[in-house]
Amino acid sequence: MFNKYIAVAPDHVPKDLPHNTKFVVKFISEEGIMMGDPELRHAKNDYYEINISSLAGSLKTGSRIKNVGKILCWVFSSEKKAIEHVLFYRNNPRYEKNVYKKFVIVKVINLFNFISVRLAFRAVLKKNYKYASLYGGFPFVRAFTRLKK
Repeated sequence: MFNKYIAVAPDHVPKDLPHNTKFVVKFISEEGIMMGDPELRHAKNDYYEINISSLAGSLKTGSRIKNVGKILCWVFSSEKKAIEHVLFYRNNPRYEKNVYKKFVIVKVINLFNFISVRLAFRAVLKKNYKYASLYGGFPFVRAFTRLKK
């Protein structure tokens, strides 16, 4: 296909981004037994973790890196798989209530996963959190889907 679907879960997003904010993107791959599955099958979980960090401190105390927020992203080839993934996290009693209520599925043109994730989370920050100074991903970001309860 020509599109990818990225499930974006903004866990902690600050009200205001400092002027020296950096987005640090890490690819994380985990393997193990899926505890939510009744048959306890082997599962592999690949996702991207975006840490929103900025410099803090003063000349006296010195500068340090302060983590301001965190966003998680999963990449899927079909919308059906992305929706199943979001519903798994929403309906799973192992996770706290309302933690992943802010899930957004973003439809992106098929680029490299690393680039697609960067475009998707920036588009979510611009549209849902009203950060006007960020690049919104146009024309690569196509659509947003927010699931209802």
